[in-house]
Amino acid sequence: MARPSLTSQQKQAVAHPVTGRVVSLYHPRQQERREHFAWSQDLTLILGITPTGRATVDQLALNREDVVNLPRVLAAVGNHPP
Repeated sequence: MARPSLTSQQKQAVAHPVTGRVVSLYHPRQQERREHFAWSQDLTLILGITPTGRATVDQLALNREDVVNLPRVLAAVGNHPP
């Protein structure tokens, strides 16, 4: 999967990956991370727990293989989640 190249000016809203409804993407300076995201039980995947969170995870491909490997390594040495 190709890495996305997004800046905050490029996209602020996208279609929700399941419903197709337009939702805003997560904005780290305006929203609380814990309101929109959680870690999977094995601490390797970022889960969107709101429509905004799910759309952001999908749009930014936050669970692509090269990203998921880091939490696995950090969890193995007891230094995860952030």
